[in-house]
Amino acid sequence: METLTALRALTTAGQPLTLVATGGTTTETLTAASTHLMLADAPVDLDTPLPVRTAKVPSLNLRALVCLWLTRDRRVGEYIVAASAARCVNVATQERKDLCEWLAGNTHHCALVGPATADRHGSDAGAFGLGSGENNAAGHDADDRMDLDDDLALPHHEDDSTDRASRVRAKEYELRSRTTYLTPAGNKNFTHVTKVAYDVFMGTGSRTAAAAASSRQAAPSSRSRRPGGKDGAGGTADPIIMVPPGFAARLNMYNVQDLLENASFVPAEDKRRENPRATKPTRIDLVRKQNTLSSSAFGNRKWRFTVMDSGDKLTTAADWDRVVAVFAGGMSWQFDGWKWPTPVELFSNVRGYIVKYHDEEVPPAVKLWNVKVLEVERSKRHKDLPMVLDFWSDLEKFIATHKPHLLPKADKA
Repeated sequence: METLTALRALTTAGQPLTLVATGGTTTETLTAASTHLMLADAPVDLDTPLPVRTAKVPSLNLRALVCLWLTRDRRVGEYIVAASAARCVNVATQERKDLCEWLAGNTHHCALVGPATADRHGSDAGAFGLGSGENNAAGHDADDRMDLDDDLALPHHEDDSTDRASRVRAKEYELRSRTTYLTPAGNKNFTHVTKVAYDVFMGTGSRTAAAAASSRQAAPSSRSRRPGGKDGAGGTADPIIMVPPGFAARLNMYNVQDLLENASFVPAEDKRRENPRATKPTRIDLVRKQNTLSSSAFGNRKWRFTVMDSGDKLTTAADWDRVVAVFAGGMSWQFDGWKWPTPVELFSNVRGYIVKYHDEEVPPAVKLWNVKVLEVERSKRHKDLPMVLDFWSDLEKFIATHKPHLLPKADKA
């Protein structure tokens, strides 16, 4: 304790520390060759243990404390390098700050300084200015001396550490950011909000639905079909083809009818450019025309399909049973909220397709899915019809094999 008291007397007075290296040379710089520190004109071994404890070690030696003091004005990284060069342990940033404040005399006590067990009224207390007024160079009053006695000289028990940690935790608060605010408790999934927002911002939400309902009421004689069950004419409800909701997809609600019904591919951005104010349709009823039908199988019969880009209106098992084809956009979030939420499960129950330009690569994720790739040319429109014929032929085989009840019925005379 006398060593620590003598060291603090030098540091509080602002006096330089004189170090002795191997060979007897003196310097004010701490190196690995330094062996002693001059205290009260007497050399003290730098490996002398001191009653200073940290989270890393139960007792710092004099070398570590000297290094800490000499680098008090340096950055943390520079201090760690200096401690490594001097071959001594480094302490944590907060502990380093507390010890430097105590060595400089800016604080009366430090929780890291003091033996684990000490006599409250013994010589150890006096060594830190805890004795009588004549031995207290700083001239602190009796209350300050008693506070320092309580913090340093009294035994430190495990329960005290636990209580101290509890008090610290009680003052902690959770750091919040825009990421944490958007992360709900319970791992809830809000990906469906993107689809709702899409309909709202593109004008395809409730207003469009309300307008459609008004038109149906105004024309009761028109043929109306619901997504499920039977249509207005009493026949079987039409099969459903799902397309991607995004604008970046090569096939969506803007151009699907041109391709599948008229065998002509028109880029979706061109369709939107033609009529910027047009809202995206939420449902399209298309008819497979005679030039795309297999005459041997259907003759002159018509085959109607319903095209949608959202599964929100498919609420029953019968509705989902009508889904025969899904055009993938390349992102798995397209299937969120569906009866089959994963691509593996989805394309095991429906036929999968993806439309891309002939010079584009298939998205890496799509390569793992059970989908058929349909390629379109950027300018050679005469190649659209063979591609559409290939699509209808493939879909016809799938429906005939897996969902024959959705095959077209003969028209009534």
